[in-house]
Amino acid sequence: MKTEFNSNHKRVLSSTVKIVDEELRSLKQLLEKNNSDSKINFVEKSFDNKTSKKMMLILDSLLKMNSEMYDDLGLKRQQLTERQIVSSKVSYLWTILSDSHSKHLKAFGEISEDSAKKIDKYLDKMLIEIEKILKI
Repeated sequence: MKTEFNSNHKRVLSSTVKIVDEELRSLKQLLEKNNSDSKINFVEKSFDNKTSKKMMLILDSLLKMNSEMYDDLGLKRQQLTERQIVSSKVSYLWTILSDSHSKHLKAFGEISEDSAKKIDKYLDKMLIEIEKILKI
């Protein structure tokens, strides 16, 4: 018996498959890396090699299942442009930075005027750079 999905179902399932693929690949990348190269985050290795290898096998299996589901359900590959991806991610960054201004932080407790100015100065500079990308 053939299973039919309407376009809305396929759109939702395609998004699910895409997100699952991205997250599984992100986990694999994390487990394959020795440590973080970010100044902001340091990822301490907490799994021994045997455990990491076992997890990698499970992740590979999940990637395969996800791919099989994609094929079996007749889902279509999402075609995106670099512009769409960059615009989406940069718009998200703009929102995160804007929502971190001192006037919004006051909801979490008092903040001194000096601290507010210091935070807002950084955020405003970053937002100017983000807006440059959005205008390209």
